[in-house]
Amino acid sequence: MAMLTNWASAGLGPDLFWDQTFATFNAAMLGAAKRRRDDYAHVIAGAWWGEFFAHEKKVKPLAEYLPKPPLSEDEEMAEREAGSRKVLAMFRSIAASDNNNMTIRRVKRDG
Repeated sequence: MAMLTNWASAGLGPDLFWDQTFATFNAAMLGAAKRRRDDYAHVIAGAWWGEFFAHEKKVKPLAEYLPKPPLSEDEEMAEREAGSRKVLAMFRSIAASDNNNMTIRRVKRDG
């Protein structure tokens, strides 16, 4: 019954318990322990930020503290393209200098 008690204390339904193997039970318990550690880390981080903000003379707008939303696929491709252009410009600058014999050429790729 200790295994079922651990299963239930992890917030998992007892009806699912009976379908588990030792491997899936252990994986679920490891996942539940990780979730508890992550939850604890979030609570501590929240307390830290609360203390930080309590001592700030001037607080920035909330958006500056929140994570940026993920880029759309088009935005991500545009960022990669811009980065590639910067790297290409750097290599062209190196190739144009007098102290090397570097050649830059376009190569077609298959696929």
